[in-house]
Amino acid sequence: MKKIIFAGFTAFAMLGAALPASAANWVMDFDNDNNGELASNQIFSDKNGGSQFQRYDGANGIPGSTAGVTISATNTSGYKRYAVGYDSTAGVNTADRDLEENFNNVITNSPNAAATMPDGSPIPTSGYRNILIVQERNSSAGNGQHCGSISGGVCGTPDDEGSGGILRFDFTESVDLVGMNVFDTDENTGCYGYLGKVWFQHGANEPWESLDLPVTENNNVAFMEFGDMGEGVTTMKVKFYKSGGIDNITGDTGGDPGGDPVPEPGAMALFGIGIAGVVLARRRRRTTAA
Repeated sequence: MKKIIFAGFTAFAMLGAALPASAANWVMDFDNDNNGELASNQIFSDKNGGSQFQRYDGANGIPGSTAGVTISATNTSGYKRYAVGYDSTAGVNTADRDLEENFNNVITNSPNAAATMPDGSPIPTSGYRNILIVQERNSSAGNGQHCGSISGGVCGTPDDEGSGGILRFDFTESVDLVGMNVFDTDENTGCYGYLGKVWFQHGANEPWESLDLPVTENNNVAFMEFGDMGEGVTTMKVKFYKSGGIDNITGDTGGDPGGDPVPEPGAMALFGIGIAGVVLARRRRRTTAA
């Protein structure tokens, strides 16, 4: 009997040792790229359509991923805007207190809002720093700058577009997306009650699919889960119907967003050998008893 138990234990031990670890995630946090730390209030796209402010673009542009991404921003009428990382650290920016830490509440009861971060840890209420926004048009900036001033790729007076906008991400290859943090999002309270949307395209000629953006309201945060719709994404658009920002776009390097790791063939072979040992030991025991 001891031999049987030992054989069974050995089989499961070998299986556990041979199983791959949970799939690693990459994170685009707008604080760091492959060249190091990015500035507070960093600009990520040029409203004039140029590439001078791009980060994460080109192959291997996203840390931890083989993919890169081109970021662009417009208002809801299609006019180009800057995509800006709004530094949420308390006291750094004063234009939008709703994007200032510490955030009041973690929202989990809104469409597609998760209870935790992808690794199972609590959703934090601070420590985000650059939150990506659609920069509003600042009529007093002059020269169409919108940011008040721009120096070294940094927006002088960041503030999100209160009448809504769209952030677009064109990836250099298909990626498996897990989700992202969402801040200060509102429901359009007009006659139709629109929610913000996240749109996904899974190939250049494929139809767009969408999920509702969680509604966090002022100075709150959520983590939005993409589920199966996040698999094989080539382009993603985030549409805010009013204000809003995002952070920590998370991708799965294992090809299975939010799923359990699949045992490798070698691990299954070891498990089979262990089970065979259990069966053989049991048969020998029966033969001896007979």
